[in-house]
Amino acid sequence: MLNSSFMDYKNESAALKTIRYPENQLSKPLIIEGPGDIDQIELDDSINNCISYPSEESWYKLCNILDQGLSILLTEEQFAKIADNLAKYYKNQPIRSILTLRVFQICIKKFQQSLHPLLVDFFLNDLISLFKRETPIPQMIELFQTLYYLIPLSTDEQLRKLSFDLKNFYFEICLSESFPFSNFIGCLHSIIEHCNNVFDTFLDLSNIIENLTVRKDWGLSFDCIGIFITLIQKDPKICTYLVEETHIFELLDSLFCRKNDCLNWKIVKIYYLLFKELNLIPTNDLFMKIFNFLPTENFRLETSVINFLILAVTFSDEYLHFLSQENLFLRIKNFGNLKFSQKVAIMRFARTVLEKSPSLFLNQITDDIVNIAVDAIESSNAKMAGNGIFVLFLLAKEGKFDLNEIDFSTAEQIEDVNVHRLIDLVIKTRENVNE
Repeated sequence: MLNSSFMDYKNESAALKTIRYPENQLSKPLIIEGPGDIDQIELDDSINNCISYPSEESWYKLCNILDQGLSILLTEEQFAKIADNLAKYYKNQPIRSILTLRVFQICIKKFQQSLHPLLVDFFLNDLISLFKRETPIPQMIELFQTLYYLIPLSTDEQLRKLSFDLKNFYFEICLSESFPFSNFIGCLHSIIEHCNNVFDTFLDLSNIIENLTVRKDWGLSFDCIGIFITLIQKDPKICTYLVEETHIFELLDSLFCRKNDCLNWKIVKIYYLLFKELNLIPTNDLFMKIFNFLPTENFRLETSVINFLILAVTFSDEYLHFLSQENLFLRIKNFGNLKFSQKVAIMRFARTVLEKSPSLFLNQITDDIVNIAVDAIESSNAKMAGNGIFVLFLLAKEGKFDLNEIDFSTAEQIEDVNVHRLIDLVIKTRENVNE
């Protein structure tokens, strides 16, 4: 899943640890123990108590125990009993307490695939029936979080019904500023991520998604842009619809005005995906706007910008000549502390421009770029290694690098035909030079 962590209530995967001081031996290290037999007995008793005597008090105790880390001891059989008895408990209760919802969330995160389809259907219908204007916001948040964990288990028919119900509920209550928009968007994103008919689902929800994208809270815009990225990655054909039938470019341009790097990296990524799929050439205005995001401290934005520039020079010699005069590499911050994604983008850019016009870009290749290329060859990533080999090979052809310095010991272990072809090419060239 693209965003399972954003709704986590607590990290209950960490086991409860007991710190014991050795008696009269303060100089010795502490002994840290994980959950033991006593903890298992306490958990078993609490679960049995919920099953035999279901009440808010018994569910409250179980929730506390699971929150303390004892969910690590929970078995699949116990989860099945909890889910079954929680369904029975809900049938006789007019409300759904936050505590019982949290118990269910903790359990389903651990044993998501073990929930019986009939129970999935029950909980989906039950939770949706509780979305009303008068539902307290704290409870509404927990309802959305619980739905979020159920969506991956739902059928297409259930997802269609769920999206329809959520849409109606949203328009009924969307004017409330206290509405948990982020949790709501998370459910919409998960529906689109797990449905089979992406296009129809998006058409059904597009008005809501666009409405939420332009709200003042940049965090909501960030979450909604993530939905557009998922849409395009799942069904690239949707790009044509977005460009021809919606105001996607106006929407993205309006978000640029917020000058938020965290938001901008996703916007640039959408431009990249759209232009790549439709073979579009960016306008000068858009190209310069994206180019001028560099330099930046945000490594994701830097990576997105470089990938976009690669696409631009692939489609347009005008932009190629521009970048030969405006050295992109001088806008890269902190070469000594780059993330892997940054190095991948830099290598792709170096290979692209050197391949298209080596005479224009040779002087831009510094020792920093050469070092990244050498590191790339020593990585186990096929594309990274291939780009690194190619860049050094092109530099060697122009007398800017000694092929004898390349170590292929790691790259030779990569099972990729293109990498091995490049290695053979370099070795043959090296042998001819040495002769």
